[in-house]
Amino acid sequence: MKKLILILCAFAAASLSFADDGGSYKPEDWAYGNIYVEKPNEKIALERELLIVDQLEGDVEARFDFKNTTKEKVIVPCAFPVVITLPFFVHKNDGSVSTFVSFNARPRLKIWEILLQKKVENYHPGSSKKETYGGNISKDEVFALDKKLRTISCKEYLSELLRYGENDPTLNPCVIELDGKSVPVQTVGIETSLVQDYKSPFKFFDYEEDDYNHDDVYAVKLVLHFYHELSFKPSSSSMLTVRYKTETAKHDYRRTRYQFQYDISTGGTWKSGAINEFLVLTNSKMTSYNSKTQFVQSRIPCDGLYYAKNYMPQKNEYFEFYHSYGGDDSTSFYVEDCFGDEKKQPFVKNVRASSFLSGSYKIAGKMDHNHWEHLEFNLNENLRDSDYKPETSFDGNYFNGWVEGAKGDGIGEWIEFTLDSYTFGPFATNGLRRFAGHRYAHPEPKGYGSYYDFEWSECGEEYSVLARAGGVGETWISNNRVKSMKLLDSNKTTKAILNFADLFPEYENHWTNDRISMNAVKNPLFLGKGTYRMQIESVYKGKKWDDTVLGEVWFVEIDDETGKFLENDKDGFFLAPLNKRLEAYVSREMKYAENEMRSAEEYMRSIKDGNYGY
Repeated sequence: MKKLILILCAFAAASLSFADDGGSYKPEDWAYGNIYVEKPNEKIALERELLIVDQLEGDVEARFDFKNTTKEKVIVPCAFPVVITLPFFVHKNDGSVSTFVSFNARPRLKIWEILLQKKVENYHPGSSKKETYGGNISKDEVFALDKKLRTISCKEYLSELLRYGENDPTLNPCVIELDGKSVPVQTVGIETSLVQDYKSPFKFFDYEEDDYNHDDVYAVKLVLHFYHELSFKPSSSSMLTVRYKTETAKHDYRRTRYQFQYDISTGGTWKSGAINEFLVLTNSKMTSYNSKTQFVQSRIPCDGLYYAKNYMPQKNEYFEFYHSYGGDDSTSFYVEDCFGDEKKQPFVKNVRASSFLSGSYKIAGKMDHNHWEHLEFNLNENLRDSDYKPETSFDGNYFNGWVEGAKGDGIGEWIEFTLDSYTFGPFATNGLRRFAGHRYAHPEPKGYGSYYDFEWSECGEEYSVLARAGGVGETWISNNRVKSMKLLDSNKTTKAILNFADLFPEYENHWTNDRISMNAVKNPLFLGKGTYRMQIESVYKGKKWDDTVLGEVWFVEIDDETGKFLENDKDGFFLAPLNKRLEAYVSREMKYAENEMRSAEEYMRSIKDGNYGY
């Protein structure tokens, strides 16, 4: 997780009637109170905007779809502002200044050094020198920052970032691209003003205020204006992308809460009128303030989704993003419903396949949410019967699945289904799970521990089916697993090539404790309503048999209004980055699962070698 500091950042993007970054005629004309253009540019219209706020990675990305409404080339001078609020304390007893708000204050000190143009001393509270951060900052020099503006070249600014030690990437100029080409930042304006009686959005002290006598709380509002020029082709649409790193505030030293503000109210650059479509993707909860717009809210597996049509930003409007791990106020998007109830998804219908293996076999008994890995569900008396039909991949049971019935590896065999809802997916387990328990575990022989040895003959008659199968995970590795499948729509048009990880569907394989940890599909995507076919393209070879097995398949359902909005995104302006974030999300979860599988394998190997797991 990121360092424990307090920097509330705001990324300016729109105005009362206009949208996006603040404009400037010339950087040398900047003066306090006159930073942006006096009137909008009536030649360039902002038609769509996508804002991505990823607090967990400290990334902000804004994408803008502009249209030049004239038949001439238009060059627009702009200044993209980033706002940083720096709280500080003036001690009543001696008038000294403290910038201490957390244990890890180094990035804050770097900002103070740029503002004050000197090295700022770093003392830890409780040390023998002085119980404060910023021990050599005086009240007079901090108060002198009120209503100040300094402009320097981007080259000079980058040099200043390195002048007093290691650079902090959160202060680097924005990365700006127009139609895929880099737009250089030419000049940087460093504007400061003082905020009296500053009130933090939430508690940001590491200690109680009485311990430090922090009676007077102030803040320096720093605005970094990154000046650049945008060149728009005649009668053409252009896509602008702006990215930057940010540090967000935490509630306590455990680093479990994040908060971030995005100022949407400044600017005044573009053609008057509302933004046709505005979408926010965030792994946090978003609340809008001073807005006249009611955002439609939805949820996808990795993010919260907020969108509006004909969006008109208002004066003093801003967004607040909040993320918390655990507790009653948790806003984590990593938790999904698990398979405990083995419920079918009612919007999945008309399941059929080109072939399936005949016959039946035994699988683990039905379990509850709290006992997923208990081996007693593999007792003969608890086992259930299952077949290999395609419906078994959509029954909510992750112990069985569709097994194709063709000769060989089943290349070209397919399973088909109809979706009555808009969804993201498919997600799926891979291979035939069959039994409960960890892949490398087995039932405990009488008088021994659960992981004593690998002699299944000692497991007892009550586990005879499991013993004959060779143990948990043996059926899985003996059969083919899916490596890739072609996803086709009802017109037999290829929507995607779905790539699968060769991942044993281990439940509770890390702290998320949800079924996404068992997903093997690397690239799920947005799917509209309709009929789809998943066709086997390649396989991971089984140790004994060439039957290819697809495990449980599921989807994340979204509401109709959001689904229609995304379905109409024909050029992928919103969907392309959304699907990319979804891929990154499942990739991260797969790494957790793979690490857990590797740890379990090493653990069982140590037991086999006589180390008993130590």
